[in-house]
Amino acid sequence: MSRSRLLSLTALALPLLAGCNGFNWVRHERPFDFSKPVNSANSLDVQLTNGDVSVVVTPGSGSELRAKGRIFANAGTVEEAKRLADQSELTIEPTAEGATASAGSRTLYVRLKRPADMTTGSVNADLELTLPASMSLTLQSTNGGITVESNSAPVTAKSTNAKIRISEQSGDVIATTTNGMIEIESLGGGVKCSSTNGRVRIVANPNATERIQAKSSNGPISAEFPKLASATLHTKTTNGDVTVRQNGRKAPEVRQAADADSAQIDLKTTNGDISVSFGSASK
Repeated sequence: MSRSRLLSLTALALPLLAGCNGFNWVRHERPFDFSKPVNSANSLDVQLTNGDVSVVVTPGSGSELRAKGRIFANAGTVEEAKRLADQSELTIEPTAEGATASAGSRTLYVRLKRPADMTTGSVNADLELTLPASMSLTLQSTNGGITVESNSAPVTAKSTNAKIRISEQSGDVIATTTNGMIEIESLGGGVKCSSTNGRVRIVANPNATERIQAKSSNGPISAEFPKLASATLHTKTTNGDVTVRQNGRKAPEVRQAADADSAQIDLKTTNGDISVSFGSASK
């Protein structure tokens, strides 16, 4: 059989296979928008599947956190999809099934509660959280992106097949993603991040003196330090180039700083370039 005939037969078979395996599901979406008192909570734990998570800190916005987004369900019929969405609920509680709180912990757990009798179909959610003050954040999403803005407390973010973006962050960051990009801007604390098959980009603020560790497999790494006076820099790449620039000019060599308070920078990648810049490119 010729190649062209094989391709045409495969194209004809795809709709049939989709119908046989139930891929032609009906989708129903339901928006939500509510507030929850923070009380004495100082940390937030969010776990979602197949949904985006966004957290923004807005100081002076009151004593409640706001949860806004949508629940979306897929099922074989319109009625079942609507039922699954209507009977699912995003919960924010001081306890969560399977979660182990540390001594003295004041954590709020954010979970998506699905109908107990759901046997087929799927229910997921996209979530936007607005916090009145900075909190320690533990964020996890499978097949969904994670965004954090203007937080001064530590952040731990983990995603699969999606991007992690953290900006205006003065607390420490631990970020891990598979098949996605990691982007951290205006970083003031330390960072330890790892990406598989994705790019890593870090922009530190002028006061950054903590250790910065970035690792990527099959992706480039770029790190920018606009006003950093000194740093200890270690770089390693396989099948890639390393470029270091100072005030826009390529640096002939990298000297190890003797200042114990200087930033410690470790960048490693496989099959990707590493680019590091110090100072302003306009000079």
